[in-house]
This record gives sequence, C-alpha cells and structure tokens, in this order.
Amino acid sequence: MKKLISVLLCFVFLFPFVAKTTVTIAENSEKRQAKKISQVFSELVREYDNGDYISDIVLDETDGVRIKGDDFSIPWDVLLENCAEDVKAPKKSKTVNKAYAEKLGFEVEINEDEVTLSQPYQTHRLIVKGENIDKLDSLEIIPYFDGLYIVQFDDLESTLAALEYYKKQDNIEFANPDAIVSSADYDSGDVSFAALEGSTSSTSWGSAAIGFNTAFKLRMGLASFLPTIKVGVIDTGVSLSHNQIKSRLIETNFNCSNSGRYNHESDDNGHGTHVAGIIAQNTLSNVKICGYKVLDKYGMGTVAMVMNGLIEAYYDGVSVINLSLSGWNGTPVYDVQHQMYDFLEMHSITCCVAAGNEGKDCFNLAPAQYDECITVAAMNENDEIPEWSNYGKCVDIIAPGVDISSAYYFGDDTYFEMSGTSMATPFVAAAAADILSKNPNASPQEIKEFLQINGRDINAPEHFYGAPALYLGNIRNFNMYEKPKTPTFSLSEGVYSENAKLKISKTSGTDIYYQIYDYNTSNKVYPLTERTKYKGEITLDKPCIIVAVASYNTFLDSDTTQGRYYIQYSSDENKFTIDESGRITGYSGNTANLVIPEEVNGIPVTAIGENVFTQYDKYRWVNSDPTTNYLRSVTLPDTCTTVERNAFFGCMYMTDVYAGNLQYIGIEAFTSCCALENIDFSTTKSIETGAFSNSGVIAVVSDSIETIGFSAFGGCNELSNIEINSINEISDNAFEYCGNLTSVTLGNSLSSVGSGAFKNCLSLTDVYFNGTIDEWESIEIGEDNECLKNATIHCLTPEYEIQSFDGITVTLIDKDGKTISVNFANYMNKSYEPLDVVEDGVINAKDYAYLLKNYSR
Repeated sequence: MKKLISVLLCFVFLFPFVAKTTVTIAENSEKRQAKKISQVFSELVREYDNGDYISDIVLDETDGVRIKGDDFSIPWDVLLENCAEDVKAPKKSKTVNKAYAEKLGFEVEINEDEVTLSQPYQTHRLIVKGENIDKLDSLEIIPYFDGLYIVQFDDLESTLAALEYYKKQDNIEFANPDAIVSSADYDSGDVSFAALEGSTSSTSWGSAAIGFNTAFKLRMGLASFLPTIKVGVIDTGVSLSHNQIKSRLIETNFNCSNSGRYNHESDDNGHGTHVAGIIAQNTLSNVKICGYKVLDKYGMGTVAMVMNGLIEAYYDGVSVINLSLSGWNGTPVYDVQHQMYDFLEMHSITCCVAAGNEGKDCFNLAPAQYDECITVAAMNENDEIPEWSNYGKCVDIIAPGVDISSAYYFGDDTYFEMSGTSMATPFVAAAAADILSKNPNASPQEIKEFLQINGRDINAPEHFYGAPALYLGNIRNFNMYEKPKTPTFSLSEGVYSENAKLKISKTSGTDIYYQIYDYNTSNKVYPLTERTKYKGEITLDKPCIIVAVASYNTFLDSDTTQGRYYIQYSSDENKFTIDESGRITGYSGNTANLVIPEEVNGIPVTAIGENVFTQYDKYRWVNSDPTTNYLRSVTLPDTCTTVERNAFFGCMYMTDVYAGNLQYIGIEAFTSCCALENIDFSTTKSIETGAFSNSGVIAVVSDSIETIGFSAFGGCNELSNIEINSINEISDNAFEYCGNLTSVTLGNSLSSVGSGAFKNCLSLTDVYFNGTIDEWESIEIGEDNECLKNATIHCLTPEYEIQSFDGITVTLIDKDGKTISVNFANYMNKSYEPLDVVEDGVINAKDYAYLLKNYSR
C-alpha cells in the first residue's frame, strides 16, 4: 500500500511537469516546422528572384505624361525603361494608356500632376489562402503559414491568369501578389538613403527630443531587475560586430532575401544596422535586438519575405517589431498582410511601422494603414515636419527622423546620419520596449494609447489629425492600469429551474457592474447602458440576459461578459385536463414560461388539443393585454408529437417553443404568434394550413419536413432563411409575403411548388437545390412565383463531373459513367456551376482565364 501511495504521489507531482513538457514539445515542433518552411521559401527566392526588383514609377509632365481625368497617356519608350517585364509594345500606338498599363500588370494611381505605376506581379508569385490549391501551370507551390500557400509562376501572363482563376474558386479565400516592399518606402523622393553624411557621434539629437535622459532612466530602475524584452528588426539585416549594438544582439541566422550570406542576418545595406542602433541608444540593456534580413542589398524585398521574417520573430518570442519599410497597397487589397498584423496584435506583439516618405496620405501604404500597428511620421530638431513625411489619419505618433546619427555597417565604429520615417520608427519601437519593461502584459493598443497620452503637442498640420510627438519625459508613473480580467459567471449558459442563483467573480481592486435584459434568441452582444453595482448573489427568477464588466474605479473597464439563462418553472399538473388519448384539453394556470409535464393523471402527454391556449375565438381577440396574455414560452415533453388546430393562436407575446419530438403541427396552431422566433423543426414532418401565418419565425430548418400546407408561413415578415431538404410538396401561398426571405435550400425530393408559394418574397435572391439542373427543371412550379424564378438557382449536384480540359474541349463523365466531350463555349453557355477541376487535370491557367473571359455565362 505504501508503495502504491508513493507511486501515486509521484504521478501527482510529476503531472504538471509532464503536461507542461507536452505543450513545450508541441510548440517546439511547430517552431521547427515553421523554420523548415522558411528555409524552403528562402531557397525558392534564391532560385527565382535572381534579378533586381523594380521600384514603383512616379512620372509627371517632364516624362511626357498627359493626364486626362481618370486616364493618362505616356510614351511607350519611357514605360519600357522602367518595366520589370520584357513585354511587347502596342502595335498601333506609340503611347500607353491606363487600360494597357493594367493589362501589363501595373497598378495605377493618378493624381493631378503625376502618375504612379507599381508592379506587384514582377515576382511572378502569388500568396493564396484556401484548401486544396490547384497547382495550375506553376513552377512550385509550398505550404506557408495559417492556411497560406506560396505559388511561383514562370512569367507575368501565367501569374495574372492564375490570379483570375483563383478568384473564381469557392475553396480560395483570397489570392494576393507577392508585391515589392522597400526600406526606402514607396518612393524616397527627396530623401536619399544612399546620400549619407558621415558622423563621429554614436547618439543623435533624437534621444533628448523624446526625453530618453538620465531622469527617465532612473525612473526605469536598474536593467538587471527588468525583464528581457526582445525587439525584432525586420529589415536589411544587422551588423553583428558593431560596437553600438553587438552587446544587445541575439543572433537569428535568418536571411530570406536574395543577397547576403545564406542563413545569416549580416547587413549588406546599412539600413537595418542604423535602425538597430537607434533602438539600442534609447533603451536599457534589458532590451535585446533580433535582426531578420528580409530586404536585399538594395533595401528591396517582397511581402512574403517580410511575412517570413514576422513569423520567425513570432516564434522567437519578440515583444516589439520594427518595420522601417513599406509597399504600395492600392488596388489589390492585401488581405494576407492585414491577416498577419491582426495575428501579431492578437498575440500581444507591438508593431511599429514607418508612415513613408512621399509627402502624401499613407492610407494606401502597408503596413502603415493598419490600425493594429503604430504608424510613425517624422519631424526635425525644431519640431517641424518635413514636407516629405507622409501624413493622414493612419499616423499615430511623430518622432525624430531628420539627420539622425546611428550605427552603420562599414565598420565596427562607423556612424552615419540618415533621414526618413525609417529613422523615426525605431524611436517609437524603443519607447514601446521601455514601457513593456515596466508593464510586461500591456497590449499593443494600450501601449499606443499610453504613448499618445504622454506625447507632446507640436501643433502638427491639420492633415496629421492631432498626432502627438513621442515624449517619454511626461511619464512619471509607469502604472498603465492594466485592464481588469473579464468577470466570470458561476453558472454556464443554459436552462435552469426557477430561482437559480448566480455569482459574478470579483477581481481584487475592482468593482463589478451588471445589467439585466429580457431573454430573446438574438445573437446580439448587449452593452452596459445602465450600470448596477454588483453586491452579491443574483436570483434568476425569469429568462434573462446578463451583461457584466469589471472596472478600476471606472477608469478602465474589462471586456464585457454576457450570459443567457432560460428559467423554466415547474408546472402543476392539476392545472391541466387530459383525455384518455393523452391530449391536453385545458389549462387553468397563468405561468409565463410553461413546462408541460410528461404525464397528467398518469397519462403520457401526446398532444396539445384544439384551442387550449388560444387567445382568439370566433373572429375576435379574447385577450391582447400583455399582462393577462401570459404565455412567454412553452416547453413540450418528448412524448408530445402533435399540436392541434388553433392550440396557440394569438399568443402574441410568446417568443420560444421548445419541442424535442414535435411531428405534426395543425391548422393555424401558431397563427399570429408575432413574437415567436424560436421553434425546433428538426423532427417535424407535416405543417398544416396557416400554422405559422403572421408569426415571428425567423428560420425554418429541417431534414424531416415532407409537406407544408396552404399559407403555412404566409406573412412571416421576419423569416429570412429556409432549409427543407426532405420536402415533397409546397402548397399554394405557403411562404407568401415573407418580405425578408433571402435564401431557400430545397432537396431533390421536391416535386411541386404551389401557386403563389413565394409570392411577394421580394428579398429572395438565392435558391440552393440539392440536385441537378434537369431535376430542378422537372419540378412543377405554379404561377405567381416570379420571386422564386428570378432568384439565382444554385444546383449543388452537378450533372456531370469534369475529367479534364485541354483548353478547347471539356471531357465529362455523366451519372452513368459515360464519357462525353463538349466544346468549352457550349459547356459554359449552359447553367452549370463554375468549373470543379479534378486533381492532375490538364487545365492551364492562361487558357482558363482567356476562355472564361471570352465564353463566360
């Protein structure tokens, strides 16, 4: 026995260690897989990106550009000088307009006096999110991260055609070009990172300007008592031997650019080293720097390279990321980038990004435009903003960015002065690292707000929308009032008997406030418009929705938490009368939330008889007063399969019917139950005439309903969705005047739709039919069903399966296994669903795009 107890105790003490070890193994495995994919991608870049990337082109009248409204013309030879592709000139013209430039893969922005042409497809690479990605005529396809794939093509034509193909596929969430990004941002303009001035100083005026001085450092305390904060520099790499930064570096051996040493982050441009030096100047030694080389020796790279660096930084445990780079994010909306920065924010990684240096609004630059990041503009030593600094609502803060002295890569003690929002950004990244040193759990948005609140007002021009200048000198207390933990409820959501007791958790130092709403079936998230201070246990005596929040003296609230509680009241069976067959024939009570017992007087309840709960008699309302028209919900026992005629007619305040085995619903059983939203039809087989007419039902979903009677749901104006897969026939006027009905799903057992069944269903746009086109066309549809006939019919069972496609002929297999061949144009002219190409099919992306364009339905 003692031996057994010892073994058990050993297991108890080891279990937390084993669980933690299991999680660590899983995380390490995930990290190894990510690094493996990163290496595969790096090899792909080295193989296919062996030339120089072409920057965006900015042309004006001096280049021969003529702008006419939304169009322009440009001499062909001027465009060819800057074009990333070897393309043919127009046959009949010596100039190029907007339409032809877009055909060549350019993204076009036209301003009053200049035209900007970006070339996002020059890498011949797409970033695709989806499942079962078709390879098409790509050279390589590799899995990436979070459902993403990198697909490499050989030329511009294939890339553009594949993009059109992927956009048409239901299994593809989005497809983006692997566009160009630059350390010089979109267009460096007057700010040249090549024209550098030497400096003997290891520090810049910027440190004093942001208040990183002795007083601030004393308030921070000794670095040895602060947690290690890692800052990731996603850039051209870093110099590992420079005296200003070498003691701060954590080597990453990461390089996915097409220049520099393989698997080594050593800088071959200087930009990344300069950025790292600014971070080192403005932080204590507890802040470490991790360099990720994603840009080449010219400061150029691609979206996928940047993402690769971000993923690596995430797995390396960085807390702050500096992105002194940017790229055009105009016409193609880069879903993939937004997804990445949203992911980083969710994992509490603060991204500081450059606004750009074009002297324009940065709303169409990435990552500057993303609210998940802190976007930084530049100022000079006199608190003046240079004309080249980008502006707009996207700018969150302004920092020193003119003539900033910092480390450079030419030697271990080399310093240079550089200018740009690229230099302003690391000041903010350093400040974020300083704040995290004192508030390790602060979120990116909290850090942004904290820096803004403590910033300086430098009277920035109106187009900076009040963005403050970064200033640490105002920070006297590092306590950011961490957001309180969201309160939790002692009861999980669900159904409870009367007088359930609810307790709400209370975090130390906080108060809890709550509000109670009437119960309903909506998925709406409710706000706290009227706060009641929580003082103790709450008795739930009616169905309700409770919203609660924790608050530090109302200074900072937690997220709200919400619970839905349906309270059932036990019913006195003596209030019911029942016949020998099990039909409830009468009820003398007035319970609002009625639970009908399984047995009354020892007889199992099988049905609710005629008129038992009706509020309507002989064409007149018995009672429309909400105080006496008592019924709010009813729960039927599983033994009850039938609700007979007029059983609940006119129960206008009843919102819910809980029925576990209801199979037959009689004539006008729930007519004019105008508040009734929720009823379970999963076991129902037959719904008779007018059963739910003028009720509040919002959905009819069932795989068991076989027949629906005349005007069964007529006038149900809240009904928006119907899914009835086993239906045999829909009677006349069954769904007439359902004005908000948008979607209907029907099964292939349907044989007829009665006259006016969908009369005046004016919002109906889509009908999904679980059958073939021929089967749909065989259904007898009565007159006055224009709304049904005008809807888009989606036949979910194809008439044929595609075997292959050679660019001209589609080879098909019919339901009997017979092979037939049809001309692609004839195939598309019939109302088939979009192509579903089989694996290893011979479809070619260029052919598909060409034929789809010229032979579309």
